Amino acid sequence: MSGPLNAAAGGEPVPPVLTSRRVAGLSNEELVWLFARLFVEELSLRETAGAGTEALRSYYGHLLTDGGLFPLGVLGQSLRLAPALARARALQKGARVLDTGCGYGSESLLFALTGTATVGVELVEERVAIARSRIGFYQSRCGFPLAVDFLNANIFRYLERAAPFDLIFTMEAISHIYPADRFLRLARERLTPGGCIVITDPNSVNPLAWARSVRIRGSLRHRPHQRFADPETGRPVDYGQEQVLSVNRLCRLLDECGFSVEEAVVSGFLCTSLLPRTIAHDPITYRLLRRMHGVISRIPALRSLGSIYTVVGRKR
Repeated sequence: MSGPLNAAAGGEPVPPVLTSRRVAGLSNEELVWLFARLFVEELSLRETAGAGTEALRSYYGHLLTDGGLFPLGVLGQSLRLAPALARARALQKGARVLDTGCGYGSESLLFALTGTATVGVELVEERVAIARSRIGFYQSRCGFPLAVDFLNANIFRYLERAAPFDLIFTMEAISHIYPADRFLRLARERLTPGGCIVITDPNSVNPLAWARSVRIRGSLRHRPHQRFADPETGRPVDYGQEQVLSVNRLCRLLDECGFSVEEAVVSGFLCTSLLPRTIAHDPITYRLLRRMHGVISRIPALRSLGSIYTVVGRKR
């Protein structure tokens, strides 16, 4: 599948557009925007090649509109990824990043663009297959090798025997990994001295995030499900069904598991889930909401109510 995605619609190879120097010169927000534009191009080429885009469009729908990119969605993505990107880009050459519950692989590919060796681990085999099929396109746009690999594995079994990592990233996954404290202790064991874990997930204190988790679970109770099988053993894996945490609860849990909380950022004040896309897509609305987000995020009484948190824990 990857072959057609390395070429333009007419069959001619596309010259690389990215150099390591160009990537290094971008801010974190600019890097997310660049990746988002590449993603739109990837979708177009996948459609031309008959590779299918339904899963990607559904999973990353918050970044897209019918005409291309949704600016507020990309801005929200850059806000929640900024702490992880800052630390990944500060790592020394040869450093390793682990993306746990990597889904279809976008964040793993983004980390690889920064020059780090990245491993994405995902429990669902179909998602891993799609993630692997995407590597060729992004490699074709880079004038340097992308060190990225995707593995279909149970994260607990993987961490029990993995080589050390310098950074572990978890996006929209801590609410599904069960039990979370066991994962955090294993993650700490597999981090190099002074290594970091970055976790970004819905914040249960936010009413909309909490209501969404209840709707998906179909219950007010938090209980694990056994929806997937371990790829290695075939046995059912306990799966946390939207067991969202508050940012304060996660910070306490990190402390209990041997991490010092280095940064806790709450975002999700852009009203993207409330406003119609036609209004939210307007440039004036974009500027107003961006300014409003900056103001609210500096008010302690409101900051903790954001719908998304990103927390950085450093191994003690």
